[in-house]
Amino acid sequence: MQRRFALLALSAAVAAGGTAGGALADSVTTFNEVIPVSGCSPLRELALTAPARIAVDAMTWYGGTVRAEVVAADGVFHPEPFDAMEPGTYGVRVCGTRDWSPTAALPFSAVITVRDLSTRAAGAVAGVSATLPHVAVGWGAVRTNRGLAWFWVRAATNGNVRVQFHDGAHGVHVSEHGTMKARFDGHRAQLTGNGLTITLVDRGKRDLVRVTSAKYRISSSVVRGGLRVS
Repeated sequence: MQRRFALLALSAAVAAGGTAGGALADSVTTFNEVIPVSGCSPLRELALTAPARIAVDAMTWYGGTVRAEVVAADGVFHPEPFDAMEPGTYGVRVCGTRDWSPTAALPFSAVITVRDLSTRAAGAVAGVSATLPHVAVGWGAVRTNRGLAWFWVRAATNGNVRVQFHDGAHGVHVSEHGTMKARFDGHRAQLTGNGLTITLVDRGKRDLVRVTSAKYRISSSVVRGGLRVS
């Protein structure tokens, strides 16, 4: 999805150290950089010792858009998603595209998630399926009957849930870090805890945010920013 900022998911896996049997340990790495509006970030090398997938969520809110690319062990650039099925040195870079930007530079934030594929492949041989973690990421605004309410969310099935929601006109301010639970169903994520339910629906250009509690309820399409649920 591309708007005044873009949320992308890129697939590959960061080697966080080998484990028994050549498997990789799942991990998450966050980084922030500034690139030219029409340029790319320096290549981040990833040393893989087993089949793996790299997932990168990158976003910018400065008017341009960003895209992520994976450089395979043979030096060929690939669009995401990309599964690295052979050991070797891979890389990730994020590139900017001129859309609308008040400056020549484009700051962005990105999260690289490691997802081991060796156990998934072994499970398929043994007749046992493995499920990859789900994630929901987003930032933006929804329209209320008295203006805009703003949200920011990072959630995953590994229990890492962080969410902020601010509706100043109605006096609603939510800031949760690690106290909510996430449940995923396709491109829908439901976050629950402390008497609050937040539902996020990735619908391409018409994402939906629903917030309900005993005294507050809103269900509205995202009018600024966007979501990615996968």
